[in-house]
Amino acid sequence: MYFALASCILAVLLLNQSALALTFMTKEFVCPLDGTKFRAEVIASQFIAGIRTDMRRTGAVAEPPPLPVCPTDGLILFKETFNDEEKAKLRRLVQSAEYKNAKDGLSYFLLAKIFEHLGMPNNQTAHAYLSASWQVENAGDSKRLNKYLQSSLRHLKKHIESSKDASEVSLEDQLLAGELERRLGQFEEAKERFDSLSAKLDRVSHNHREFYRRLMGLQLQLIQKKDDKPRVIPN
Repeated sequence: MYFALASCILAVLLLNQSALALTFMTKEFVCPLDGTKFRAEVIASQFIAGIRTDMRRTGAVAEPPPLPVCPTDGLILFKETFNDEEKAKLRRLVQSAEYKNAKDGLSYFLLAKIFEHLGMPNNQTAHAYLSASWQVENAGDSKRLNKYLQSSLRHLKKHIESSKDASEVSLEDQLLAGELERRLGQFEEAKERFDSLSAKLDRVSHNHREFYRRLMGLQLQLIQKKDDKPRVIPN
């Protein structure tokens, strides 16, 4: 569902092994709550050319990836199987007026609502809202774009603040929080975050360290210019 920055780095490093085009295939799914069978398109191959500062991949890609949606109740299938407790919670959610009114909305916005309802980790919910922001970015909806970025940052900050020790907060979570602060015009907060992260680069594996240096250098340049747009990280 969401791609860690380290995975994106690896994908870019392996570009010569990637497909050169975006293609889809049709797959059959079963709705977990009522057993309805349906077919939906999934990605068969894509070409990743690079990564933006907000972890959105560029190239011949579907970003965010399409999610299968049950045609009967609008449930987003973010994994293959659900246990009985999850099914009971999801049944209450999809039958609620709030969810029914939002069923025609964006798939990743609905996914974020599902994650909130299930009490999923805050960083996963943050990534769902971030993916929803990409969907409205494609549609040119700046109002909802800022709303979803704010929701993503709120959940990411909850994750960072609630972690019992620093080791539970990954460098990627901190980098994304700084990116969201910059995107929302919180330039001082973003600069302070990136400055503090610079000292942690020595702990990063050699293969990824130079990439992170380029990323943070770019972020600090953008902050200085008060640039609040997503940018492609130079290769």
